[in-house]
Amino acid sequence: MKRHLGLVVAGALALPMAACGICFPKSAEKHAEDRAIGVNEVATLINQKDAAFVYDANSQERYRQGHVPTARWVPYDSVTKQHLPPKQDALLIFYCYNEMCSASSTAAQQARTLGYSNVRVMEAGIEGWEKAKQRTES
Repeated sequence: MKRHLGLVVAGALALPMAACGICFPKSAEKHAEDRAIGVNEVATLINQKDAAFVYDANSQERYRQGHVPTARWVPYDSVTKQHLPPKQDALLIFYCYNEMCSASSTAAQQARTLGYSNVRVMEAGIEGWEKAKQRTES
């Protein structure tokens, strides 16, 4: 894949690059183990103390522009136990830019590899969060 002027070129298909920098056609690079969670469900969970841990797998620049309240930034390609809570059955929610981005799937897979069993992906990403008019923190 080649990157040209803000586009990811995959064969004859050109896609705008998202803030995560790793966008692919919708189902490519997604993991079969991904369990989706919707924006409204995430919004409800973040208002409940310690109900879920939310992780932003976008670039640090995008994270600083605005992220889901309570979300912590993680490097999508190198999630470690130091980034995650000690309880391996805790609900972990990962998101990236939008449905075309696979950074959240990559980060979620790493959490599962580390032994976490309750891992979800908010596929709508920060773009869907903002379209739903949910508040962000920066």
